Amino acid sequence: LSECLFFFVKTQSFYMADKLPVVAAKAPKEVKVQAGKEYYWCTCGLSKNQPWCDGSHHGTDFRPQKYAPTEDRTVALCQCKRTGNAPFCDGSHTKITDIEDVGGSGETAEAAKAVIAAKVPIAVDVKAGEDRFWCTCGRSKNQPWCDGSHKGTEF
Repeated sequence: LSECLFFFVKTQSFYMADKLPVVAAKAPKEVKVQAGKEYYWCTCGLSKNQPWCDGSHHGTDFRPQKYAPTEDRTVALCQCKRTGNAPFCDGSHTKITDIEDVGGSGETAEAAKAVIAAKVPIAVDVKAGEDRFWCTCGRSKNQPWCDGSHKGTEF
């Protein structure tokens, strides 16, 4: 016998209080860029294709930053997402403390806080006798259940 459990969660929005992106890496990434080509630099730090956007910001307040070089060259692009000269590295990664970098994961303490997973109700089929662990960090890809995504955070 199964029951259908409905619950509400709000829109995924990382670090709403502070609006700080995830530190993707504490070093710049050198990339070759081509004149006349448009690139989209990741501003949220969640992209798996750093330093470029892969759409991982969807559901957050972050948007990628367009970059259109005027000449072919190699550039050092920021991956800590704290630069004052985006998308270029300005050395801001050297000011990120170990306290901010949770467990060496590259994420700041702000990023380790809970996130809100979705803004729609989720229907869940609950089976009797089955153990389930509720996700409290909001990062699980198996919402509403935990998939271990909280590792390296305060959860």
